[in-house]
Amino acid sequence: MKQMDEALIAAKMAMFEIDNISFETEEEMKVILELEAAQQGQINKLKKLKRNTERQWKIQAAFDRMNDIFFEGISSGNFWRDLAVFDLALEELRDLNADDTWVTHYEYNRNAYVERMKPRKVMPNEQTAK
Repeated sequence: MKQMDEALIAAKMAMFEIDNISFETEEEMKVILELEAAQQGQINKLKKLKRNTERQWKIQAAFDRMNDIFFEGISSGNFWRDLAVFDLALEELRDLNADDTWVTHYEYNRNAYVERMKPRKVMPNEQTAK
């Protein structure tokens, strides 16, 4: 991300350079305005690319958190905490408009995780039967 930030800074600095160009004729002014418009277009493209990159990183981080719990068995040892992490990651994927196929897949994994790991309530008569 640092490279993206540096590219944005360089593009903005170039805009300042364009702003400082002096002109004497209307034709020169039109050329400078065209340069400014082109440079602003580049800045906007870089900003969009940065937002998309950040979005992809957030999506991948959410997948990684769920994979750690479901596939890698890396957990806190507290079922409810791990389930909260899983659910928050799913919510983040929905908020980021991640691919529905993957969201559905991880919802299925979440339900399988609950079936497999949810602590069972022991009824008092079950304890005495043992």
